[in-house]
Amino acid sequence: MSTTFLSEKMARYFEDMWIEEQLKSISANRFERLLNKRKFGETNKSFWKIISNSKWDDFNFHFELGWSDNTPLSQVSNKIRVVVHLESQHIKNTDIDKKARTFFAKNEVVFSDHPQRQNTIKEVSGMKLNGTVTPDFSSEEAAKKTIKEIIKILDSPAYKKCAEIADAFINELTNGKE
Repeated sequence: MSTTFLSEKMARYFEDMWIEEQLKSISANRFERLLNKRKFGETNKSFWKIISNSKWDDFNFHFELGWSDNTPLSQVSNKIRVVVHLESQHIKNTDIDKKARTFFAKNEVVFSDHPQRQNTIKEVSGMKLNGTVTPDFSSEEAAKKTIKEIIKILDSPAYKKCAEIADAFINELTNGKE
C-alpha cells in the first residue's frame, strides 16, 4: 500500500474527532467541542472552543483550550491553557454584548486588562482562572488521562462559577428580565 499526501492530514483530522468524542464521553456529555464551520479534513492548530450549553454560542461564551505549537491538538508538546472567553462583541447584536458584559461584571467577573486578551476572564469571585495541562497523546490511555485533566479543570469551582453565570445570563435573556 502506498502513502499519499493525505495520510498525515487525515490522521490528524481523525485524531481530533477521537479526542472530541472522548471529551463528550468521559464528561458524560457535559462538555463538547464547538465546531465553527470546520471543513472535512481540517484541524484547528491553535485552539478549541468547549461548551456545555449550546445557548452559550448565542453570545459567544466558551471555555477555550489554547496552545502555541501551531499544530493539531494531538501533536501539542507545550502546555495547553484552559481559559474562559466572552467574545460577545463578535456577534451582530451589540445590545446583547453590552448586556452580557454588564451581567458578567455584576457577578464579580474580572476580565484581563491585556489589550490582546480583553475577552479572557481572569478571575471570578476572587478565584483565578489559570488552568493548564501538560498533554500526552502518545497512547490511548495517556490521551484519556489528558482529557480527564482538562475536565477536572472545567469542573473546578472557578470554571463552574463562570458556567453558572453564563447559564444565568441565558435565563435572564429568555425570561426578558433586565
